[in-house]
Amino acid sequence: MSGIRHGSVDELPVERAFAGVERRRVDGRNMTVLRYWFEAGAAHGLHVHPEEQLMLIEAGSARLHTDDGVIEVGAGDWTVVAPEVRHGLEAGPDGVQLLVVLSPRRTAGYETTPLPGSTGDTP
Repeated sequence: MSGIRHGSVDELPVERAFAGVERRRVDGRNMTVLRYWFEAGAAHGLHVHPEEQLMLIEAGSARLHTDDGVIEVGAGDWTVVAPEVRHGLEAGPDGVQLLVVLSPRRTAGYETTPLPGSTGDTP
């Protein structure tokens, strides 16, 4: 099928993003889709990136840290983070599984800093 790619998330390579955090990634022409699995208390430190980010919480709970405060999120919640807005995520007591869609496609890395008061690691 010309112009169509298809596969299973389970067949994508697993990356260890941070201590206690794994992800799988697929890129389209204009977007990147990531599925994350966080162990309880694991963290993705504060960071900014040029992509708009849609985050869908599939299971568990987390605390989304921003410069404006902390947002408690749980299964079924969604959040849109505008480009260049500093944010980070810390998993709740049962961990968290989430789907992230970035647009445009992610082509560069970014640096993270530890979350305030976080017990989770960053690289």
